[in-house]
Amino acid sequence: MNKTIIISVFAVLALGILLFRYGENPRNAAPRSAFENFAVPATDSGKSPGSLETQTNAEGSVEVSVTALRGGAADADWSFTVELNTHSGSLDDDLAAASELRDGQGNVYTPVAWDGAPPGGHHREGILKFAPISPYPTSLALVVKGVGGVAERTFTWQIKGQ
Repeated sequence: MNKTIIISVFAVLALGILLFRYGENPRNAAPRSAFENFAVPATDSGKSPGSLETQTNAEGSVEVSVTALRGGAADADWSFTVELNTHSGSLDDDLAAASELRDGQGNVYTPVAWDGAPPGGHHREGILKFAPISPYPTSLALVVKGVGGVAERTFTWQIKGQ
């Protein structure tokens, strides 16, 4: 009986050490957004159209959701996770060709890469990447054109000074 108790105590200690050591590992943590310097004006509901939460547009036959991933530092690339979902038709759009990024000064930037699912199917996800913007923008609008029969879908963020 004493042997069983000692083995159980050692097993619990080993499990505790493993959880402590690997539970705080940055590789296991959820990725932090580098958009920490974005302004999020409050509304009565506490949410804002400029919120850094995932923004979704469900017009037409395709739902498009966009999440800002990077861009906090002045020299960082600007990246956005883009998710497309539909229950009719096939998602065949070239997202790099259908997207652009606009800053508050009226400048337009084209994506440098689409790293994600190829055309086809009812569900697609990937990362749309843009080069660093200089000077650092005060606002950004990701515009997705022509997807699901919608001329333009615009996802906008207001940015605090660098």
